[in-house]
Amino acid sequence: MSLSRRLAQGVALTALLCAMSTAVFAQETTSAVSGSVTANGKAVAKATVTLVHTPTGTRAVTSTESGGGFDLRGLRIGGPYTVTINAAGYPAKTYNNVFLQVGQTFNIDADLAEVAEIVVTASAARNNDQGPKTVLNADAISAVVTVSRDPRDLARHDILVAQDLSGGRSGANGGGISIAGSNPRFNRIAVDGVSAQDNFGLAQGGLTTARGPVNLDAIEQFAVAAAPTDVENGDFVGGSLNIVMKSGSNNFHGSIFTNYLNDGLVGKKIEGNRIKTVQSQTNYGAFLSGPIIKDTLFFAASYENYQTVDSTPNGAPGSGAANIFQNGLTQATIDSVVNTYNTNYASKFSLGSVAPTEAQTDKKYSAKIDWNISDKHRASLTYRYAESSSIQRTDLSNTTASLSSHWYKQFNSDEATTLEIHSNWTDRLTTFFKATTRDYNNMQLPPSGQNYADVTVCTAPTSDAVLTSCNSLYSSVRFGPDQFRHANALREQENRYQFQGEYSITNHLFKAGITARQAKPYDLFVPQSRGLYYFDSLADFAAGKASSLTYQNSVTGNPQDAAFKTTYWTYSGYVQDTMNITDDIKVAAGVRVDSFKYPDKPILNPNFKARNGFSNQKTIDGIVMVMPRVSGEWKVSPDIKVSGGFGLFAGGTPDVLTGAPFYNTGYATTSVTINRTATGFAETTGTPASPPRWAPPDWTT
Repeated sequence: MSLSRRLAQGVALTALLCAMSTAVFAQETTSAVSGSVTANGKAVAKATVTLVHTPTGTRAVTSTESGGGFDLRGLRIGGPYTVTINAAGYPAKTYNNVFLQVGQTFNIDADLAEVAEIVVTASAARNNDQGPKTVLNADAISAVVTVSRDPRDLARHDILVAQDLSGGRSGANGGGISIAGSNPRFNRIAVDGVSAQDNFGLAQGGLTTARGPVNLDAIEQFAVAAAPTDVENGDFVGGSLNIVMKSGSNNFHGSIFTNYLNDGLVGKKIEGNRIKTVQSQTNYGAFLSGPIIKDTLFFAASYENYQTVDSTPNGAPGSGAANIFQNGLTQATIDSVVNTYNTNYASKFSLGSVAPTEAQTDKKYSAKIDWNISDKHRASLTYRYAESSSIQRTDLSNTTASLSSHWYKQFNSDEATTLEIHSNWTDRLTTFFKATTRDYNNMQLPPSGQNYADVTVCTAPTSDAVLTSCNSLYSSVRFGPDQFRHANALREQENRYQFQGEYSITNHLFKAGITARQAKPYDLFVPQSRGLYYFDSLADFAAGKASSLTYQNSVTGNPQDAAFKTTYWTYSGYVQDTMNITDDIKVAAGVRVDSFKYPDKPILNPNFKARNGFSNQKTIDGIVMVMPRVSGEWKVSPDIKVSGGFGLFAGGTPDVLTGAPFYNTGYATTSVTINRTATGFAETTGTPASPPRWAPPDWTT
């Protein structure tokens, strides 16, 4: 199958007044300073430009070329910086209080004939990338009101962002953001250059955990862009969210927070009627940063924990649940089903109960080490871990009492590490190398385990003429892991390597880079592999007389043989030239090339080939995508900027789509259904009994 593609044309035409916010590359974690040095209108060559990051003592030094221009890249974001310019025959010129933003170039045009120490009070930064975008620094982030402490709440400050706040989805499926109309699954979300989105594509919220990947107090800058056209950006066709973590400095800094909610902080009546509530919520965390070796080695660490309870919406009469079971289904009836099972069936499997509340949790922590190797080289190592869990009450309704063994814990975890090395080899040449590894798990765990059948018991005393469905006058009791949890596991491992070089000369900035990404998706999804039983009455259940059995599995009898498991590579190369046509007009042109190595093939289905005339073994292997891009920016006045661009974007296709040919072959699994009749049994064999994992009805919405 082919990759999703989008041609983004005429991306932006924007007028930004006064406090104009700009940003960012999707993978960017650094900033830059460039400009020119003159004296009485003439260029000053070989002037020394020295930048000092005041909190850490980090230094960067360069000199001006013959035309008076200079350029420093790969700089730590934030500040304050002190910029000092020295040239023979002229007094030194100093700029204080310079702050840098991610993905932007701060511009300094110095006239050494004007002797003064300058305190910068407004940003002179220009975008490294054109298009509509928003950046929030640490102060702006701390001023955002967010109940869930989710980084996606920050994105709503961009006019092109819309967030799903309907409450119709929960956990990792809720809170998805659309950037300029994009599907949340196709956005790129990066933390210190490491992807944090659900690459497999099942989470409708776009993230891997319920409340975001990192503690908000650990974020130095946050940026959102609708269509960043820089060729470094790849592996997505939506918008981009970029999170850069705080680093340590020569001084210790820290924060701690806590909040809570309980029954005493909520109302107890609705329209005069007293209601029973169960409220318990705690959220606490901390951040700490500081020096390990002054001016050389620094650390930053954070932790956050969230716990709450979720009320079960349905229950037996007297349970206090908001919705009561119908058709006379009482706790006594449920207890009779459990007692019959414990007495008549030779199994120690625990059926569970309809618990009134269940826990929801979210935890995350991170650590970052920064090392100033020398004035020309620095490195950083970032680690982060996040997890969240909640109970999904499968099939519970007013007419079905599903016991807790039929529910499952949705547990998601996301762990990532990145090493980044920045080097300034000459006054014109800078490089960086980045290596990342990531491990994402999506587990659906029934409390009593997966190794049991899905059982439905109709609470009618005895069977009627229709043996395979419950009489509408009665309700049902269900227990055992539901049919979609019998063989269900998802894991995605990822390794990514990137090397990039930038060379500046006169009014040009040349960029070239290569990226290699290895992905290892594993998805096991074979419904009904433990069996789906239906008993038409309490009497039938007591007698062990099932009315229906449905069983599906791999044709070998081992569900693992129907799993999607592969390793593939994405290779990328890109080049770009950014030209300053005038002081107010900048144009960038480049090209990005992506290719895919996908060595594994799905199981051959000869029936498919005979029916359609082509094989079902086609994958993305060997596909090459050539993506030219052009963008421009015109600074009409200090308050108005016009930017635009067009180009081709590809990649980022969720693995649930590219993996569909593997676990939906129509040949690797089969099923059998046996129904009791008035005279015996009727059996149907060979038809898969459930839809494929990749096809939810709202996939494109």
